[in-house]
Amino acid sequence: MLSSAPSADGATGSSRSSRVLMLCHDESFDYAQFEDVPDLVEEKFATKDVGVLFSNLQHNPKFSDGNKNGFTAIGRAPSSETTAEQKKAVFQGETPSLQALADQIKRGTRKKFVVMVGAGISTAAGIPDFRTPGNGLYDSLQKFGLPRPEAIFDLEYFRQSPEAFYCLAKELWPGKHKPTLTHHFLKLLADKQYLKAVYTQNFDGLERLAGVPPELLTECHGTFSTAHCIDCATAQNTETVKAAIMRGQKPVCKDVEEGEVCGGLIKPDLVFFGESLPHNFVQRSDADLKECDLLLVLGTSLAVGPFNRMPQKVGPCIPRVLFNDEIVGSFLGPADENNYRDVVVVDSCDAAVKQFCDLLGWTDDLEALCVAGSKNTR
Repeated sequence: MLSSAPSADGATGSSRSSRVLMLCHDESFDYAQFEDVPDLVEEKFATKDVGVLFSNLQHNPKFSDGNKNGFTAIGRAPSSETTAEQKKAVFQGETPSLQALADQIKRGTRKKFVVMVGAGISTAAGIPDFRTPGNGLYDSLQKFGLPRPEAIFDLEYFRQSPEAFYCLAKELWPGKHKPTLTHHFLKLLADKQYLKAVYTQNFDGLERLAGVPPELLTECHGTFSTAHCIDCATAQNTETVKAAIMRGQKPVCKDVEEGEVCGGLIKPDLVFFGESLPHNFVQRSDADLKECDLLLVLGTSLAVGPFNRMPQKVGPCIPRVLFNDEIVGSFLGPADENNYRDVVVVDSCDAAVKQFCDLLGWTDDLEALCVAGSKNTR
């Protein structure tokens, strides 16, 4: 199911010299991640990651496998050589806790944070969940006869029945909702020079609206800020596309080539299953995870790859924090005897962030940002 990218003349190649699609995004399979073949071979042989490379080439486990085989996205494999002394040093012999972590930050031990965020940080903004029965958006989408909720982000389904996606886009288009306390917390981290990078699965634009610097933000699953034709790939005027969707119309491409109007459907640049993630996702995330000294994971089920592989790629002696309504992924809870670095708070993101900021002595700063942000988004 790996796809070859089009060659310069538009044809899709299948030879070894073909350019291979960088990333695939799917909820059913874990895809290996590729670069151009010459670059990939040179880089992976140089970094001695050949075993990891070929493991990924040969095995694409389903998400239900839980990735227990130990294969990760191309990059650093999980370390099994961490000594007891190294593990103990992560929290200086203390049990991993939010208090112990806050103390480290106040002492200046942790200064470079990578933050991963999902839909859970936007719940308090009132953004509807189209997957949950009983809310208005879910119910309104049922009239389209979706085979499953996730089909709304399936490109082939979109080609056949785009109405469901356009209905969803009308409800979720940025501008209707305001940043939450957690979004303002991201801005606070940036203001205090702790934020190295934010990787978001969300396309609600609330990180930008809260003031997170664009150069620190990677919108892994796309954005409403740009749009393209799905047939000819011509960039489209986003405001024109938005206006059509808000009127309940299907925006179609009016680009003319060789005297013919394209007529293809126009889609905001959200990443559908099987589509490529941002072109620099692998290189940038690998570099950020290598350099960070703290990983924060907020409000995500870690169900979709390759985003869900990031927590495993951080160094084995780097603390990992999870604020979520349940323990997910490879995170270990406080009662797990093997846990030497994970700090888990099972609660809403806003409640966990409040608790964290109280321990850090940042409560007043966070409240001031929330007040200022509320004024700016009226």
